[in-house]
Amino acid sequence: MEAVLHTDGAALIWNGRAGFELTQLFEALSAQSAIKVLILTGVGETFCADSVTFDFNELKWRDVWAGQQRMLGALMNLNIIVIAAVNGPVHYHPEIPMLADIVLASPDTEFAELGHFPRGMVPGDGAQLVMASRLGEARVGYFYLMEERIMAEEARRLGCVHEIHKKNALMPRARKMAAQFARRPEWLITYTKAALRLRDRHGFQQMLSHGMSIEGLAMYAAGMSGKEVD
Repeated sequence: MEAVLHTDGAALIWNGRAGFELTQLFEALSAQSAIKVLILTGVGETFCADSVTFDFNELKWRDVWAGQQRMLGALMNLNIIVIAAVNGPVHYHPEIPMLADIVLASPDTEFAELGHFPRGMVPGDGAQLVMASRLGEARVGYFYLMEERIMAEEARRLGCVHEIHKKNALMPRARKMAAQFARRPEWLITYTKAALRLRDRHGFQQMLSHGMSIEGLAMYAAGMSGKEVD
């Protein structure tokens, strides 16, 4: 199965709708066994390099808190092979491609997290947990505090990216891999994925819930209205 992330046919601009639809996708895949492989990719020159500015005073924090846990929890617990074909910069929610089992990237890909600290928000949405597991505890603090952008070659050196291909070669390579995996028996895919994800999954949901609570507390401390912490 292929999922192309976009906003009205153009490069993805992260918004609440994107999070909701990805949650629906991941949960639907968790409920069936016919699909063994998911390829995630983007449109155009970026994977996810822009985001709407949320008015958190118009949101109930309880919904944000629960929604982010559902989305990342569903992706983390998928027992199918996920291949990310990253077609360009990822400045928002880099944890999504980083949670793939195989990460392919174009040469101009860069990973950053510009949705929290640069905007005066505490990064507690789970991206910090995933990036810490990929970059290491010492590096992830610098990554957030200095608004670091990690290029594809550096990401490959760190083990976060597995192969680098020209943009027009990303999907052919991903599809070739997917075809190889699709020939494997369902039980082998399911239990191999479960075994490989033991460390990542252990305690993840609890830490995600705690991180989201800290983020909400910080927003309240910053003077947001009480609506979002209802």
